[in-house]
Amino acid sequence: MVISGRDADQYAQQKKVAQQKTIRKSGSVEGVGVHSGQGVSVIFKPAPENTGIVFERTDYDTPAQIQALWHQVSDTRMSTQLRNADGVTIAMVEHLMAALAGLEIDNLYVQVSGPEMPVLDGSSHVYADAIGALGLVAQDANRLRYKILKPVEVRQGDKFVRLEPAAKTTYNFTFDFFGGRDGVAAQAMSFEWTPAGFLREISKARTFGFFEDGQKLQAMGLAKGASLENTLVLHEGKVMNAGGERLRDECVRHKILDAVGDMALAGAPILGVYTSYNGGHEMNNQLLRMLFADTSAWRQEVIPQEVWQTWQPFASIAI
Repeated sequence: MVISGRDADQYAQQKKVAQQKTIRKSGSVEGVGVHSGQGVSVIFKPAPENTGIVFERTDYDTPAQIQALWHQVSDTRMSTQLRNADGVTIAMVEHLMAALAGLEIDNLYVQVSGPEMPVLDGSSHVYADAIGALGLVAQDANRLRYKILKPVEVRQGDKFVRLEPAAKTTYNFTFDFFGGRDGVAAQAMSFEWTPAGFLREISKARTFGFFEDGQKLQAMGLAKGASLENTLVLHEGKVMNAGGERLRDECVRHKILDAVGDMALAGAPILGVYTSYNGGHEMNNQLLRMLFADTSAWRQEVIPQEVWQTWQPFASIAI
């Protein structure tokens, strides 16, 4: 059974638990891969309840599916890359996964024409805008979440990422730009999770980097698709992009965006506090691996319907 609109609201209220969601109709986006520089098209299709998020590489003779889950992560050096048992990969999934978390979409087929998701504008905003415009429908299955029961932490030198028990989900992030490189001051932010808050305050934050690093990467045949159109570029302590930052402390907001996308690979929302000092994709995946290796650190439970009383239909959220 698939329900939508007012019927979905009444149905969820009667059951007192949140329902899984997918999109109402298919849609697509096109762009370039930030590293390959090649054009790539993505088609989004509704998926049945309990499917999860499934990527499908359509550039193979037989389309290859890759489940968006933490144990499928195979590379985290430049982005988060997934790989299936046959060795088929899809890279740069974190921005889309963050957008889907913000839209509370549980089930979706993502058909991709190449090995890398398009960078689009460097944030999650274009994904959220395009997918949200397709409409959402509630499904019959209950939404589940992972409740953190005890602290779990990964450390590398002075860097760390941690999950702790809490009644609300919060992302705390401090990023010091590699010890204040080029005199850039550290940025810190605490963001109490709501889907609408993510779409307003986090989703527009672009990926970022230093100009000199970008030159080196391009000389190595990487970052071919990176530009001032999709990357916040820092040079000699200043932002090179016309207009400067989209949001105050845009870099740390993007670090939170990446963390949201990486944590979404748990396969369900996480109830707890995420805290990081200079963490990244590798440590985020290590954190999930450590979490799920200890069954005493979490409990799966249904999400109460009232937990997102601040949620609004996508069309009413100004992003």
